[in-house]
Amino acid sequence: MMKRVVGFFLFICLMSSLGFSKIKVSSLDEESKNFYNYARYLFTKNERKIFLSLPDKNSRKDFIKVFWEIRDPNPNTTDNEFKLEIEERYEFAKRYLKEGVIPGWKTDRGRIYILLGAPHSKDERYYTYGDTRKPVKFWYYQGSNIFVIFIDKNGFGRYEMDLRNTSLSLIDELEKRKYYITAKEGSGFETSEIKFKFKYNTNSRELIYSLSPDNIYFEQSNSTELLVPKMKAKFKVDILIYANNKNIRKKTEVKVVLIDKAQLLKKGAKIQIKIPVNLPVGKILIDTIVTDLSGEAVGRKHLKIKVNENAKKK
Repeated sequence: MMKRVVGFFLFICLMSSLGFSKIKVSSLDEESKNFYNYARYLFTKNERKIFLSLPDKNSRKDFIKVFWEIRDPNPNTTDNEFKLEIEERYEFAKRYLKEGVIPGWKTDRGRIYILLGAPHSKDERYYTYGDTRKPVKFWYYQGSNIFVIFIDKNGFGRYEMDLRNTSLSLIDELEKRKYYITAKEGSGFETSEIKFKFKYNTNSRELIYSLSPDNIYFEQSNSTELLVPKMKAKFKVDILIYANNKNIRKKTEVKVVLIDKAQLLKKGAKIQIKIPVNLPVGKILIDTIVTDLSGEAVGRKHLKIKVNENAKKK
């Protein structure tokens, strides 16, 4: 229990800090600064580091474009629902969750609201903590069954998260909400996780993905060309490539996988996807997101490798 509480405290500290950077946020151009304020709680650790390491406004502009693209739940529409939802939550927090001189988006309640949205239900009452009664706010998220508790410890209207009594599953939920759960609470848009591993083969110059079939939606293939009926799944793979923390490349591929039903039901069954990628020389960070296009599962992983001249000549 104590280990989880300490871990949660460190996580919240990470959320509120600016992290390691080569560029101070205060020195960013106005567009980049505004984006950082919107996205500060959505950044993965690598994204934050890379964004603040980019050399100029144009490279940050490219980063911002890709940042929102990979979080778009429906690229076929003109609007990016994720971006619109985050902007709406940010403005709500800024307007209604301010505490004294602290902007709403910087408060504990503001952070949670931006990431999780409006709670399904709220309650406010007084509870005894130690020798005194203090005002407490309860937020409940029904879809993920999470309680978040905020206490006004000093009676000045500054509500801090009660780490000891808030749901332990909040840590995992906040991480998931950074990039693929976007809808308002109660809308029915919930996403499960695709579990996978991936590696880069320098000889064949391709990324090789190994996916667990858990949480993936399969349907029977209707192809008349197949002698044995197969089960079919359809994936979108987004690949972001950072070379030496500066150059950004994005590659997206849609892959249809066919697999025997008997093979799929075997213990430890895996689905393999291969995608050709020619990486540049240098230190490479590959950030990849795999989306089940037939279902609602998503998974994300990153890989750090070093590509040298000898590997490129093979």
